[in-house]
Amino acid sequence: MLLVHAQLILLASFISCYGQTADQAKKPEPDVLIFANGDKLTGKIQSADSAAVTFESEVAGSVKIPWAKVRELQSASTFVAIPKGVVLVRHSEPTGTLRGKLAINKQDLQLRGDTAAPAQALPLEKVETLIPESTFNEERKPLKFSDNWHGRGAFGVELTRSTQDTLGFNTAFTAVRKDPSHTWEFAKSRDTLDLNYIQSKITSGGQSINISILTGLVERDYMVKPRFYVSGIAYFERNSTQGLDLRTNYGGGPGYFLIWNEATLFDVFAGVRYSNQQLADSSYNRNIFGGRFGESLSHRFKNGASFSERATIYPAFNYAKGYFASFTTSLSFPVYKKLGVQISASDNYFNEPPPGFKKNSLQSSLGLSLSF
Repeated sequence: MLLVHAQLILLASFISCYGQTADQAKKPEPDVLIFANGDKLTGKIQSADSAAVTFESEVAGSVKIPWAKVRELQSASTFVAIPKGVVLVRHSEPTGTLRGKLAINKQDLQLRGDTAAPAQALPLEKVETLIPESTFNEERKPLKFSDNWHGRGAFGVELTRSTQDTLGFNTAFTAVRKDPSHTWEFAKSRDTLDLNYIQSKITSGGQSINISILTGLVERDYMVKPRFYVSGIAYFERNSTQGLDLRTNYGGGPGYFLIWNEATLFDVFAGVRYSNQQLADSSYNRNIFGGRFGESLSHRFKNGASFSERATIYPAFNYAKGYFASFTTSLSFPVYKKLGVQISASDNYFNEPPPGFKKNSLQSSLGLSLSF
């Protein structure tokens, strides 16, 4: 019996030691960063560019360190360096990139592969981005249509009790999807969904006026070359303040991104469109062939706030008076995590509304927003 107990103890000790050894073998070696003054920081390199390296450690957390403060940097992990001016194409073998284990020598970024070949060097000022190989491979995988959507939903209420009583609400939903989302690879497409709805009731002297305004936009931009795209759109609008029961627009055309980065998108576009207008006075109903010209801008601030605006004019070719224009803008501030406050405004101009309706319709709102 004593012999059996001894064998079990030895077996348990062996399994324990083997498990600890296996865990130690699986645990990757930490990256090491040595500052210019000799201080050392261990942890993990997250990313880098020509100006700085982002380093995460248990002591300091995630910090961005300028290269001028770094004397030496060593990593046992494999990284991919993308030089400035190199734009990768999805589903093709990457060319122009450097791949290997990372080290810094003076002002050069060095990456050494698993072979005995000499390390590849790239001056730091020529580095567009540096990312872990695992991240690089993951971000190059094809996206599903449901992936990578970013935007916000907003809701506001209007209540007035005075000579005129007003009760209403407004909702808005905006979502944008870029494929891919990063800037170091040639963009494939951009999808935009935008929906705004205002409903209110104004009561004065026993009489009531109902206001209903609904606008929606669905757009798909296909990237032909870096920054140049061809779009297809569907746009609809209902505005009781202009006697517009429903206007549907379909069309598309070329566009160009003057600015495309992770924080800012700014593009100009043109194209043709077909519109069908159904008005309160049916004698003003029209089928119109025309154009579409405009610009859009979206920007994310470092503090989490975001700004967007879009201006479009729709001239008519077969009926000169049948033109209209639209402008929307919004500013959202974070309050708590993904919850924020949004201020928005929109202006719709309709050149030929039915008699008794004004050409211009301006709306503004303040409400809560939820980003995603």
